[in-house]
Amino acid sequence: MASYLHYEKYCPKCAKYLTEKRVLCPKCRSELKSVNKWYVRFRALEYGEYKQKKLGAYNSKKEAERAYLEYESGIKRRENPIGITFGEVCDDLLRQIKSECKTSSYLEAVNIFNNRFQSLRKIRMTELSKNDLLKFRDYLSAQNFAMSTTFKTWANLGRVLKYGSLEHNFDQPYKDYQRIKKFPRSTVKKEAWTIEDWQKFNATVKECYESAKSAAVGDWRENFAVRKHYIYYVFFNYLFYMANRKGEATALKVKKIDFENHTVLIDESVTNKVTPEERGKGKTYAVTDRKTHSALTESIPEALEPLLKEYIETFNLKSNDFMFFKTRPIPFETLRRDMAKYINLAGVKKITPHQFRHTHATIIFSSGASKAEDAYIVAHRLGHSVKYTLDTYGDIYKEREQEFLKTFKF
Repeated sequence: MASYLHYEKYCPKCAKYLTEKRVLCPKCRSELKSVNKWYVRFRALEYGEYKQKKLGAYNSKKEAERAYLEYESGIKRRENPIGITFGEVCDDLLRQIKSECKTSSYLEAVNIFNNRFQSLRKIRMTELSKNDLLKFRDYLSAQNFAMSTTFKTWANLGRVLKYGSLEHNFDQPYKDYQRIKKFPRSTVKKEAWTIEDWQKFNATVKECYESAKSAAVGDWRENFAVRKHYIYYVFFNYLFYMANRKGEATALKVKKIDFENHTVLIDESVTNKVTPEERGKGKTYAVTDRKTHSALTESIPEALEPLLKEYIETFNLKSNDFMFFKTRPIPFETLRRDMAKYINLAGVKKITPHQFRHTHATIIFSSGASKAEDAYIVAHRLGHSVKYTLDTYGDIYKEREQEFLKTFKF
């Protein structure tokens, strides 16, 4: 017997849904977000014992009921698994991903499972051999994919096979997968600007804004071209000084900026990946929890704060407005295209909006502080662990080490 739970509040800081109609989280006292999510709770027999299970979050009770029925049908298939194909295991796992992960993660998995795994989908799990996996690895190696794409596809194959082992008791394919050599992670050096690159780029964007403003007739705030240059000028400064992901920066609302404590609450992110059903209704983006699902409170550098204050006052933004482009986040493709135009005008090395994070980190690491201080500062500002930060930016330390050894003389 299943019971259905309706959650109307969510705490971004605790990453927890609540059924009570509260204003503040009872645990951390943060402001709660209004949501409309459904979960289904039931008891299921696993390995001879009944265990409490919970599926969610869904946008309606009907979706939750459908998920429960799909779960039950999956149980029946597991009771007679002989004819199950690799594709059916993929579909089973996709249902779980859809209920537990962000829409963007689900759509990425759909693309990999349905498109890149086509050659494996019709093979029965009882017949999936190590030779099949090696052939697929050879196929991946022959494709002209980016190294990160190849790595991610191979890792997702392991994800499906591990799920097949745990949920359907198909142990051999996963054991074979573990014995095959992994694809290496991308070893391409992360592109970043120097201080000089940034200053040149920033001066170019500012010049575009000031030139357009001086040529404008009437209130320049009503002139789209001038307004866009000014928004981009502030937006790129925000990316440079705050090192947010592009989704986090475009999702930022005015109310998340606390000038009194000189901080920004980063708890949401924009994704352009929406389901076909949502796209059919005209929806082109979704605002979700940030990538790591936990809120991050980040300090605002002194150089940025006056710029943000002036910007908010200039456009008379309200607390619930998006900080950049006010009524809706800018599409990522538009952002990429416009940034490329500014880069060409400035004559600097081409980077992506995400690589402002690498620029931010590289500049801190190159400041001459100690390795421990560098790692802690960068890890906090990027929302990473210290270990991940050191693994990611270790090449910068190798360069500094070589410079040090040249002058290491007494």
